[in-house]
Amino acid sequence: MKHVWAILAKFVIIGVVVLSFLSIFDPPFTEILLIAIVTTLISYIVGDLGILRMGNTAASIGDFILSFATIGFLSYVMIEQTWSILAASFFASLAITAIEILFHIFMKNRVYPDRNQEPKRNIRFQDRRFATEFAEETNYTDQGKTEINEKEKR
Repeated sequence: MKHVWAILAKFVIIGVVVLSFLSIFDPPFTEILLIAIVTTLISYIVGDLGILRMGNTAASIGDFILSFATIGFLSYVMIEQTWSILAASFFASLAITAIEILFHIFMKNRVYPDRNQEPKRNIRFQDRRFATEFAEETNYTDQGKTEINEKEKR
């Protein structure tokens, strides 16, 4: 159930961004909806289930590449074949990536709370016999020389 809420939240985020950036070109609402659905599914499966394990930065970079490729390709094919649609797709992907940084924090805290915990490491030695000792080293050659020098002085 956690994944369903995460997908719905991601769909709303991507849907609002895509609607606001691509509505300039006056496409049908169904095309914008289809672009948002496909982008959400690809970004969630690849980015949030796969790449997010490597960290927030890697997942954000991956989400930018995935969203730009998906939105750019689908809008270029379905809406209009111009460079301006690719520019709008680029800026939509930047906006999605900025929001995705916060979404990844949500994913780590709410969907994957087990991954946040680092394994407990017991560093203390229970058996003190094997603990490391620290001591100063004595230079025996220096002591021997000082003893010899003192005998020669007498």
